[in-house]
Amino acid sequence: MASTYDVYGVFTPTTQAKLNFVSRKEINDQLVDALLTPGKQLIVYGESGSGKSTLLLNKLLQTYPAHITTQCSTTTTYEELLLDAFDQLDTYYVEGRSSQRTRSISPGVQADFLRIRAKIDANLSKSTTESQTRIIPPQLTAQRLAQFLGEQHMCWVVEDFHKMQPDAKTPFAQSMKVFSDVSASYPEVKTITIGATDTARQVVEYDPEMSNRVSELLVPLMNKEELEAILVNGQRLLNVNLAELVEPIVEYSVGVPSVCHQLALNVCLETQVVIRQAATRVLTTADLKAAIERYVRESSDTLKARFEKALRRHTVRKFDNCRLILAAMASGPLSGMLAAEILSNIRHDAHDYPTGNLTQYLKELTKDGRGSVVRLGFDRRYRFADPLYHTFAQASLLKREYVKAATPSIASIATNELARYWAGSALDPANTFTVTPGSEFDGWKTAFTKDFFGKESAS
Repeated sequence: MASTYDVYGVFTPTTQAKLNFVSRKEINDQLVDALLTPGKQLIVYGESGSGKSTLLLNKLLQTYPAHITTQCSTTTTYEELLLDAFDQLDTYYVEGRSSQRTRSISPGVQADFLRIRAKIDANLSKSTTESQTRIIPPQLTAQRLAQFLGEQHMCWVVEDFHKMQPDAKTPFAQSMKVFSDVSASYPEVKTITIGATDTARQVVEYDPEMSNRVSELLVPLMNKEELEAILVNGQRLLNVNLAELVEPIVEYSVGVPSVCHQLALNVCLETQVVIRQAATRVLTTADLKAAIERYVRESSDTLKARFEKALRRHTVRKFDNCRLILAAMASGPLSGMLAAEILSNIRHDAHDYPTGNLTQYLKELTKDGRGSVVRLGFDRRYRFADPLYHTFAQASLLKREYVKAATPSIASIATNELARYWAGSALDPANTFTVTPGSEFDGWKTAFTKDFFGKESAS
């Protein structure tokens, strides 16, 4: 069956890894214990891209016959959470699909489910825009949902819960106790809440009385060995040799498995490795160069949009805060800097820069309103949300020369590609790097080009 492996199933930057799942023993053991403990609700948290969903999915496949997943957004309400979960149970209660366990569903429970379904379908209200809105009936409570899930031996996964507004989180936190209580009759039923934050309490502010009924699982970024395992497993599955590329890809990924998967996928696509190779194919640093250029091209619009949001000045004050902060971070390592280190760097030139400004704008830069270009790690270091953002900030905010090296790093390859992509060639730099008129990028064309070719920066 090895010949059926394809590159999109092996390197999965945007979906959960299955074929190329890297086990993380200490975290796996804690996760399995929480999944198997009746009544134990679970909060899985960690930085975006750390592999939370992948880790959970692989363990759920081993411990549960089925599960449902609800995706949250900033507009999701608690009522919509319940309705979404209830809708997903139609497959089991209306269509009659089995969840692969032998216990039969109580006829009374099935009848209750169908009655609630009928009420939901009947109670549609029209808004002023003529769009139909479903009204949640009083019979659909957290307790009834837990019962419906319990009859099917299932759990409820709620992803991106950190995005929800606080007033929507409160009733869900209260429902965790309901799910815990129902486990006396249905030991497998539970909620599993996933959030990209630096503490579990930023995901769900649950009742202190629930502390013994909630397991908080931190999923940290991957270490060097775990990232290497992604590449080693991938080369085995596809019958390619990535030996030359392991070190630079791991270094640039900065612990984020999704970046590691993306770079490896790009290398394979640039070399037409789409399925498992009949004979071992050696991929080299020359192939990596093309992969990085692809990475930059595919990310270019996102980069520009995010940095426009990050650098926009709503009010002109003494300090251009976001630009100062991002430039200071760009001058540091990919792994990030402590707030005190960023402040020290800024004050090298702006001696009277206030600590309060740094605190305020660092927080803003982690939010959607500023493009979420920065993240706060569990080591309390601030770093760019994607390594390519760091490279872009170096290229656009710092005085740099065009990079020439015999064996360039991923960062230098990306920097050069950014220069070509936005600033054009050294001979004719004025005809490229288009920007939104009136945006913070307006007027950067000259500055960006000068930065790359070693001249005085005008930014």
